[in-house]
Amino acid sequence: MLLLLLLPRNRRSSINGRQHGSQADLDKSAGRLLRNLQTVQNAAARVVTRSRKFDHITPVLHELHWLPMVQRVRFKLALIVLKCLHGLAPSYLTDDCVLVSSVY
Repeated sequence: MLLLLLLPRNRRSSINGRQHGSQADLDKSAGRLLRNLQTVQNAAARVVTRSRKFDHITPVLHELHWLPMVQRVRFKLALIVLKCLHGLAPSYLTDDCVLVSSVY
């Protein structure tokens, strides 16, 4: 498994194993944001396919070939990391994408 560290250079030295209170708050707000985005995506899928409000949304998303928002974010992040590793991303991203093994 390949581990990467995506942090600005000035924050790499401050990494530790604990989560601070502000990090937990950030995780909560990120989860809330993803739920809101998923709601918007579901509504858009219903509009595009003209499906009813109480129809199951998963088959509709599959029909449109749309990933759920959590999977979409993971896919986009993985794609950015792949581009950084192969030198296909802009320099402002590749400068901050460092293999963990080269940091320690």
